[in-house]
Amino acid sequence: MRFVTKQIHAYLDYPVAVSLLVLPFILGLGTSNSLALYLSVVTGIAAFILTLLTDHQLGVYRIISYKGQLIKWWSGFDSR
Repeated sequence: MRFVTKQIHAYLDYPVAVSLLVLPFILGLGTSNSLALYLSVVTGIAAFILTLLTDHQLGVYRIISYKGQLIKWWSGFDSR
C-alpha cells in the first residue's frame, strides 16, 4: 500500500525544497549553528535540482526516472 502516490509526491517536491531553502533563514537556524544552516540550504538546492530533473508530471527536464529518485534504488539496495 502506498501512502503517497506519484502524483502527490510530484506536488510535494517543490514546497519541501523551497522550505529547506527558506525556513532556516526565517527561523534563524544559522545563528546557533552555521553547519545546520549550510546543510539545510545545500539539501534544499539538491532537492530542487532533483525535482526539476525527475521524470514526473511536474518535472521540467525529465532526465532522471521516478524510480531513480529513490535512494534505495541509487544505492543498489532493492528488497524485491
